[in-house]
Amino acid sequence: LGLPCSGRSGRSGLQLRIRAIYMSDAVMGSVVDCTVLSSTFPGRIIPEISRDAILNLIDDFFASNIQLVALEGKPDIGKTRILAQFAKRHPSHAISVFIRPNSWLMQDLRLLYADVANQMHWALTKSELTDPHSADDGLIRRLSFDLQRQAKHAGHLFYFLIDGTEDLPDGPGHFANTLLAILPVEFSAFRFLLSGEAKWLPTLALSQTLRKSYSVSG
Repeated sequence: LGLPCSGRSGRSGLQLRIRAIYMSDAVMGSVVDCTVLSSTFPGRIIPEISRDAILNLIDDFFASNIQLVALEGKPDIGKTRILAQFAKRHPSHAISVFIRPNSWLMQDLRLLYADVANQMHWALTKSELTDPHSADDGLIRRLSFDLQRQAKHAGHLFYFLIDGTEDLPDGPGHFANTLLAILPVEFSAFRFLLSGEAKWLPTLALSQTLRKSYSVSG
């Protein structure tokens, strides 16, 4: 998804590609989960080094009521792979966005709504949205409310994973404002795992006491 968009044809191509991914997984009998439905989820690397120690630490942070963990470190140190492995550890409860400069999601934020809402709907109902491209911020807020209720009833957590905001050429900007409008930071059953510094997320949205920075080394 790191290709530049060229107007309406580019957006239509992405929509067809997303639907083709879903259909091919169903045909091949793959287990569908949020990582499969995330159209930006990175491909596998073989061989891949498991970062279990860091993943366990992140789980411990979240279990101790830390609501946001920001992974910091040099470029290409492995932050993206850690987020992907964390999502794979919680495949039915982790909604992920792996953004890249010039991504189609940056060109048309309706695609961001579609991608996030479809993952949330799956986490809630184990089914896809009939028409994900009709999703808007209102639907995402309603899904957040329903996921909060489900989480409190079942006693588990849901996770939002955001990768790539530090690599955007002009900073998070409008994309960050859109994320702020849809991230359910006011709900206690949600945890947030980010790559890079979380300066774009103001303290009014999430108190410093609920944040934790972790420096990733090689």
